[in-house]
Amino acid sequence: MDVLYFLKSRTRFLRKFHQQAASHFEDEKRKIRESAPPYDEPPSWYNPEDGEPPFLSEYMDAEESIEFLGQSCVSSLSASLKLFFDETRSDLSRFRAALPVFDGKLAQKKGIFVANKEWFSAVGVDFGQSGADLAVVEEVIITRNVAQHPESIVMHAIYVRGKQVKRRPHPFFVHELERHGTDSEDLQDLERYQWMLEITPEKLLLAIDEVDKLCEFIWIELHGPFDEWQSAR
Repeated sequence: MDVLYFLKSRTRFLRKFHQQAASHFEDEKRKIRESAPPYDEPPSWYNPEDGEPPFLSEYMDAEESIEFLGQSCVSSLSASLKLFFDETRSDLSRFRAALPVFDGKLAQKKGIFVANKEWFSAVGVDFGQSGADLAVVEEVIITRNVAQHPESIVMHAIYVRGKQVKRRPHPFFVHELERHGTDSEDLQDLERYQWMLEITPEKLLLAIDEVDKLCEFIWIELHGPFDEWQSAR
């Protein structure tokens, strides 16, 4: 199976989908800020004495929608990466004998990224030589996990803490507000800290690039250059 082709098809879709969907909510925020239609007239029930601007709830809904969109795209990116790992291992088993057994217990204990890193290393593929930021790739999976298993019903924000932080001194998707008031040299303190995340468009695109880079490296190590392999089919 042309696993890398399908992985890249998914990541191309994510880039385009996020850009188009986020632009809708950003446009809603712009219209509210500029009092443009349909936000040019406050609703009949609006009371300026309450101290809140008109359409505040609509503005906050648009902001939460952008954050939820980011979480959804990171979750899809993580799922795509897992599928790439699984399908690549499965394909390799058709052509090579005596492959190592994938360590499911390690995956449960330390995560699927660590388990796959160990498995591919055993067949001669060293993730560390890929040039990809492996901490970012691993945090994509961790961020997916916390997004899919939220701890609170009160808010849409998601958090990581302790050893979930793989990219020092802060999580890759850390909210900018969280950078203040922490000592980046005190790793023990940082591990006790709970970090709120924010999936900005810029960071999402960078994370997609790192996943692409790692997967392309794995493919080339196993099959040769992607373009050459396609032309030889």
